[in-house]
Amino acid sequence: MASSSVLSQTEVRIDVQPILPRNRDNLWNRAERERDSMYDLLTNIVSAEGIEPLLLKSPPLVFPIWVNVEIWMPTQSKICTDRAGFTISIQPRPYHQHEFEYNLAYQLNGKKKNITRISALDKSQLSEVVRFLLRKGRKPRLVRFREPGQQLLFWRPKNKIREIKADYLKQSGYLLVLVSLFIFFSPIFGDLTPLLALLLLATGLILLWRRARRPLWVRCEGKPDREPRFLTRVDSWQTVIFGIGDKESSFRARFMSQLKSPPTDRFRWHLEKVWYWGLDGKEEREQIVLTLGRGLVFCQIYQYGKDLYVGWDGHINYGQWVEQQVARGIDRTTRMPTSITIVNPGTQSISEYDLIDLNCLMEWTHAQIVMISKDFIKELSIDQEIDFKILRGERQGLTGEKKEPVKERLKAAFKRVG
Repeated sequence: MASSSVLSQTEVRIDVQPILPRNRDNLWNRAERERDSMYDLLTNIVSAEGIEPLLLKSPPLVFPIWVNVEIWMPTQSKICTDRAGFTISIQPRPYHQHEFEYNLAYQLNGKKKNITRISALDKSQLSEVVRFLLRKGRKPRLVRFREPGQQLLFWRPKNKIREIKADYLKQSGYLLVLVSLFIFFSPIFGDLTPLLALLLLATGLILLWRRARRPLWVRCEGKPDREPRFLTRVDSWQTVIFGIGDKESSFRARFMSQLKSPPTDRFRWHLEKVWYWGLDGKEEREQIVLTLGRGLVFCQIYQYGKDLYVGWDGHINYGQWVEQQVARGIDRTTRMPTSITIVNPGTQSISEYDLIDLNCLMEWTHAQIVMISKDFIKELSIDQEIDFKILRGERQGLTGEKKEPVKERLKAAFKRVG
C-alpha cells in the first residue's frame, strides 16, 4: 500500500488546460518576417533606381501587417512633383497551398486602385511595381487567386486548403436521406417504392449516426510568444540630466545590467526599433521594452547634445489572440473529423490584477532608473535637482472592455469577452 501511495504521488499528469501553446514559428511571426524581407527587397530596388522615397513598415505586433512606399518625383523643382505610392498588406492564410496573400493599394495620377488576393510578390514583381509608378515601365501583371463564387474566372488559380478534405460520410448521409424522401413521394418504382425509400433512409441515418459518434479534433498551430498591441497609456516619468550626454551608452549599459535580475520569472524585456513622423520625414529610434503580464513599459535613454534624456511610460495592453475556425473536414493524415483554427488579433477586458502587474513593473523600473540617475549625479558631482515624482494617469475605466475608435474596431467575431 505504501509503494502504491508513493507511485500515485509521483504520477505525471497531462496538461489539458484550454490554453493555446506559444511558439516563435507561428503564422503571424512568419508574416512579420515576410514583411521585413519585403522591406529589404524594396530598399534595394529603390536604391538601384537611384531614388530615396519614404519607405515604412508596420510596427511590431500591430496588425494588419504592411509595407508602404511614397514617391514624390520632382519635375522641375521640389515645388512641382509627380506623386505616387503604394501599400502592400500581407494576409495570412493558414494551411493553404500559399500561406500568404497580398493586397496592393496604389495611387497614381490622383487615382487610387486596390488589387486583392495577389498570389506572390517577389523581387522582379516588386521592381515592376516601382518602375510602373516611376513611369518607366508598363503596368505589372500580377497573378491573383479566385474569389469564392467566381467560378467564371476559371483562369485564376484557387488557394486551396492542403490539410483537410470534404467529409464524404456526412455528404453521403444527407444525400441518401434526401433521395429516400424524393422516392417516397414519387412512386416511380411501383410497389417497391416504400421499401426502397426506407432502405435508403435507414442507410443515410446510419451514416449520419456513425459520423456523429466520431470525435472532432481541433488543429491550431498555437499563438505568438507576445500579444497584439492595443495600448492605453497609464503613468510616465522623464527628466533631463545636464552635462552627461556622452554617457548615454554607459547609462544604458547599467540599466540593462539591472534587467538581468528581474523581480519575477514572468518579466521579459527586449530592444525595439520604432519610427515616427518628424518635421521633415521619418525618424527612427531604439527603445527598451519591459513586459509583465498585460503591462508594458517603454524606456527611453537618448543623448540631446551635451545632455541626457531619461524617461519611461507605462501602458496596459488590451490585445488578445482570439481563435477562429477557418475550415472543417476530414484530416488527410489522421482521417478524423478536424476543425482548423487560426488566432487573430482581438481584445479582452482588463482586471485589477493586470493593473497590479503593471504597477509593479512601473515602480520597479522607476526605482532602477532613479538609483542609476542618483549614482551618476553623485559620481560626476552634478549640481542639479531632479524631480523623481511619477506622473500619474487616469485609472478610472481601465478595467472593462476596451473602447476602440470606430475605424480601428475589430469584427465582433474576433472580440473575446470575459
